[in-house]
Amino acid sequence: MFNRSSLSLPVICAPMFLVTGPSLVREACLAGLVGVLPRHNARTLEQFEEWLDAIQTARKEALAHSTKVGPLVVSVSAKLPAAQIVATLVARLVREYEIACAPRDLLLARENI
Repeated sequence: MFNRSSLSLPVICAPMFLVTGPSLVREACLAGLVGVLPRHNARTLEQFEEWLDAIQTARKEALAHSTKVGPLVVSVSAKLPAAQIVATLVARLVREYEIACAPRDLLLARENI
C-alpha cells in the first residue's frame, strides 16, 4: 500500500505494450505519479529484474531526499503462461528475501555502494 500524499497528482502512467519501459516508469515515479511496468515488455526474466532494480534504486535515492515519489506497480499479462507468471513472482520474492536477510556489509558489496 502507499499513501496518497506521496503522489503529486492522482495520475497513472498506464502500461503500453512495447512502449512502456523502465525509463518511462522511473520518470513517472520520480514525478510523483503511479508508474506501471508491464512484465511482458521485458523479453527475459533477467531483463525484467534489471528493470525493477534500476527503478527501485532511483525511487530509493529520491525518497532519501524527501522527494514525493509515486509507487511502482507491475502489470502481469494474463496472456503469459501461468508457469512464467509464477516464476517471475517467485524469483522476485526470493531476491527481495535475499536482500532483506543479507548482512549489511555483503549487501553494500553486492550493490557496489
